[in-house]
Amino acid sequence: MVVLPCSRKMTGEASSLIEAAEWLLIREADHGDGKPVIVNMSLAGKWSRKINAAVGVMTANGLAVVVAAGNNGEDACRFSPASAKDAVTVAATGPQDETPGFSNFGTCVDVHAPGKLLTAVSEGVRGGYVASNGTSGAAALVSGLLARSVKGKGATTAAAWLADASAPAVYWRKRKLPKDGQDMLLAQASPLWRKLCRLNSETNLRERPAPSARKLASLAAGALLEIEEFEDGWALASVPGGSKGWLANGTQARPALSALGANAPCMAAR
Repeated sequence: MVVLPCSRKMTGEASSLIEAAEWLLIREADHGDGKPVIVNMSLAGKWSRKINAAVGVMTANGLAVVVAAGNNGEDACRFSPASAKDAVTVAATGPQDETPGFSNFGTCVDVHAPGKLLTAVSEGVRGGYVASNGTSGAAALVSGLLARSVKGKGATTAAAWLADASAPAVYWRKRKLPKDGQDMLLAQASPLWRKLCRLNSETNLRERPAPSARKLASLAAGALLEIEEFEDGWALASVPGGSKGWLANGTQARPALSALGANAPCMAAR
């Protein structure tokens, strides 16, 4: 089903989006295989009750809907499907963890993802690449991340999973390529974030694995850490670019650390 015209100079109709939502729902009902379905809507238009309602119906039927916040530099709540309360609305960040001026923002945004200077295939040069900007690319990255990460899980858990797994855009890898005699910065999401762990509650880093050891630093809940090793309920952790020390990693129902990716060290320690 063609939802939007191929030409970037042309716009589509809201009715086409609603028809696409209906097609997805019918297809899901026919298949009924229980596999998670990720719906990516890298598009934006004026606020529409009908489009937002279609997003709500898809979510209610077990589809995870990821949408672009929009590239207007305005409040995302003024646009659809970005304003749909059941959607995972994605705004853009840049390589320095900044919010680009083009990205929509506000309370309707659920998560930020790389959306400035993204590596993209060039339309004009076969095998060539360009640096692309836009919340459409950010939403596509989140959609791909979900597709790889919610296998065997219900797609309706996507929003909660993303909120727990979100990592700063500073975990990018960058490289420069020459273009017309000038360097062009290209950026991609780095796989480093998959190896990080998130701290569940406020705690202290200590010089050695003992409650009485000298305190090196205080960490707030939600801090991102790299874990090197575990020792009798303690973890040797370092804040990327910061302090390093030991923290208590309890064995109760809620341990001190949560994994961001499937291969994070704290995942194996559970």
